[in-house]
Amino acid sequence: MVGPPPSSACTAPMPSGRFNSPFPPQSLSRVRVAASRRVTGSHRRLEPVQLPRLRSALGPQTNESSDRRLDRSPPLHRQARARPAATATARIPQRRRPEWTSADRARSGSGWLRCCRSAVCWRSPGAGGAPRARQSRRLSLPQMSRYYLTTPIYYVNSTPHIGHAYTTIAADILVRHQRQRGDETFFLTGTDENASKNVRAAEEAGVDPKTFVDDLVEDHWRPLPARVGASPDFFIRTTDEGHHRFVQEFVQQIYDNGHIYEDIYAGLYCVSCEEFKTEDQLTPDGLCLEHGTKPEWIEERNWFFRLSAFQEQLLRLYDERPDFVLPDFRYNEARSFIAGGLRDFSLSRAGQPWGVPVPWDPEQVVYVWVDALVNYLSALTYARPGEDLREEFWPVAHHLIGKDILRFHCVFWPALLLAAGYEVPRQIFVHGWLLFGDRKISKSSGNVIEPLELTEIYGIDALRFYAARVARFGQDGNASADDLHERYERELGNDLGNLVSRTTAMIVRYREGRIEPAAWDSPFRAELEQLARLVPARLDEYDLSGALEAIWVVIRSLNRYVEERAPWQLAKDATKSEELDRTLYDLADGLRAVAIALAAYLPETASRILVALGQSDDLAWEGVAYGRTAAAEGIAAAEPLFPRVELETAVA
Repeated sequence: MVGPPPSSACTAPMPSGRFNSPFPPQSLSRVRVAASRRVTGSHRRLEPVQLPRLRSALGPQTNESSDRRLDRSPPLHRQARARPAATATARIPQRRRPEWTSADRARSGSGWLRCCRSAVCWRSPGAGGAPRARQSRRLSLPQMSRYYLTTPIYYVNSTPHIGHAYTTIAADILVRHQRQRGDETFFLTGTDENASKNVRAAEEAGVDPKTFVDDLVEDHWRPLPARVGASPDFFIRTTDEGHHRFVQEFVQQIYDNGHIYEDIYAGLYCVSCEEFKTEDQLTPDGLCLEHGTKPEWIEERNWFFRLSAFQEQLLRLYDERPDFVLPDFRYNEARSFIAGGLRDFSLSRAGQPWGVPVPWDPEQVVYVWVDALVNYLSALTYARPGEDLREEFWPVAHHLIGKDILRFHCVFWPALLLAAGYEVPRQIFVHGWLLFGDRKISKSSGNVIEPLELTEIYGIDALRFYAARVARFGQDGNASADDLHERYERELGNDLGNLVSRTTAMIVRYREGRIEPAAWDSPFRAELEQLARLVPARLDEYDLSGALEAIWVVIRSLNRYVEERAPWQLAKDATKSEELDRTLYDLADGLRAVAIALAAYLPETASRILVALGQSDDLAWEGVAYGRTAAAEGIAAAEPLFPRVELETAVA
């Protein structure tokens, strides 16, 4: 069983349950069917390091996605394995990991398990004066910095669109940057397949649900990361055997801890949202605000999670960790929801064969949202054959989510974790929506294409650039094909592409394709030093557009430098040969540093710039500094990085 050992030292009366939006009050008189069973008796306390050994009793497990046998009882302390190379041809070398500082420990949060089963005994990092029940034992971790980032898992009832690409691109940028800084990273994405609407769609298609979701995932969803240049470490499917097994262990732990009871639910349920609805969440005509469909009335016996018991604990979490949810206005939204009163919600659905069976009541399945949320933990138990990665990566878990799923992630998920005995994630960032104009773009052949297919016209890097550039991450962004085209021409084509072309052409013309070391007291020393500080600081705050703007400031400065120094004039005066060398070196060195800084955003473009300059493919962040460009020869005039696209072609 997953979770910490029971403890008789931490007990507290359990508040009575109430019902709240989006899980409404019972419309019928409720009769308490059965009190939840609690685990009693004598228990042997297990140290955290012993927990994975409990899994060995299950024997080797099969990961159906890879057809490999998993030994789920490995030694916890392993040497970090080398990561596969990034999508770009440039490399990030394996380097000695720095020891954790006090700032690193604050960033990572506390251990992945809490000290006991009680809902009220939880230790959160915070001010020294904060009340603490007891200090939880910190697991012994190798001394290295880690970073774990997740996207939401996506519904498979339709094909991917620009909104899915937006989150996936943002996550990939953040993870690539952390790798450049020397962190060991883990990047998770995947699909949510256990929704009841998939059963209905499969019935309409005349196939079984598994065949239906398999076709959608393998044809459309699994290829999505590669279509936008992303390289996740694992693609989870909630139909995976490993996920089903872990979800059952997780909810069983909550049940054993006394936080689940049986009751009757009667109310409205939106199948499209997979969410219980109250009247204030509907239009005046009684339709779902998001889908415009009429929710169904259901009345069934379910198992309920005692969310109300965690209200004060969640408020304390938010007060002690003001950066738990970002941006600030999303933090305020989540905390206000908690402060308004939490009510218990249905954790199961009856009469539905598709999903994860409730372990103590196989006639019911786990509510799809609970099942989906658990993926962030379950993936770590079977993503790498023979390894349990929870100890390494759960203390540094960061979630990227859209604003429409805030309450599930920022309220219900931490409560479920605490109920099962886990620490909450380190941080949750809530982003807005990237709204593409209603106008669909069509090819000259007449085929209608979705915005995601703009990569066929402009390239993957251009879409990645635009997703990060169009709006401050966290706010809604209004995107359009015209705006993408304008930025492609002006910023990518003119600012960056022309700078690379001009610089390499001048090196060929004036120095026969050679770069000679000519570092001096250049103004770019300070500019690149500032760039090396600004980009990490802004990306640590999820400010993707702000970090990209800091890079573009240097690109514009390099373009001005070309005009101010006028190498074509210096080449006419033999007495200014040294000045010409310095000028060409500054341009090459600035572009090399810019390429490294841009590698997280534009991996293919960054690699092409480094190759054009005859430089190493090392993307380590230390390279964003002045004077690191090595001597090179055989430089040729670079081909255009961003070939011209006629607007008529793009929208015809």
